[in-house]
Amino acid sequence: MQGEDKQMAPPEGMQGNTTDDETVDETSDDTPSTKGLKAEKDTVIASGTFNINTLDDALHSNKDIQIVNGTFILSSGETGYLAIHGGDITIDASGDGIDSNSTIEMTGGTVIVNGPIDGGNGALDYDETFHISGGILIAAGSSAMAQSPSDDSSQPSIIYQFDQPTTESISLTDDSGQFILGFTPTKSYQTIVVSSPLLETDKTVTWHTTVDLDGEAVNGLITNGVITTSTELNFTLTDTLTYLTPSGVSSTPLTESGFGRRPNRPAQ
Repeated sequence: MQGEDKQMAPPEGMQGNTTDDETVDETSDDTPSTKGLKAEKDTVIASGTFNINTLDDALHSNKDIQIVNGTFILSSGETGYLAIHGGDITIDASGDGIDSNSTIEMTGGTVIVNGPIDGGNGALDYDETFHISGGILIAAGSSAMAQSPSDDSSQPSIIYQFDQPTTESISLTDDSGQFILGFTPTKSYQTIVVSSPLLETDKTVTWHTTVDLDGEAVNGLITNGVITTSTELNFTLTDTLTYLTPSGVSSTPLTESGFGRRPNRPAQ
């Protein structure tokens, strides 16, 4: 499907004669498109079931794509590589939130994932690497299959695992007390991954498990808030990947009930 500000050619065999009052758009690109759902302007999908198998992008827009609801089974010729270079992406998932059978690259934009509650899926799922160099990422979900961006990323990430599932909001402040971001979940979670361009290695950060957080939330993300009361945890970002528990910084990835690898399986 392709929506563009061009004339749509009639099906073969149904072309009519052109009169003197008609014009022909000679600038139209006649190259066949191998994309699935494609739009030159905005794409809005309210609901429905989509099974799309393409050689190029399964979903493509030159501007914005807004998906409110629906079921999507997408296959394309991109070999499993997922790139996020901008935009505002909000996901509420009962299965894996962001899922790639290969690698994920994020250089910008805002990605919010309210991921699965069950332990058989995760807010993030990839088989090879997830390199993040820009943008805001918040991915909250279950702990058993939790994953985080790769430790060779150029932008720091923090992974916090609660002792039990919770619906608590969280927030971060820098060493001068300035608000970095906050997040209010839509459902229970036990592990949350946070990455932001405002996080810097060798800087002190305070993690707040927030009892009361005031601020305007956009899809759960608060970029300018006031923390009224919270449980605080101070630490220094010594690496691009920091593991946290309520007890403090963990020197190794949590393995007993979180940050596990899963068997390779096709992305859905």
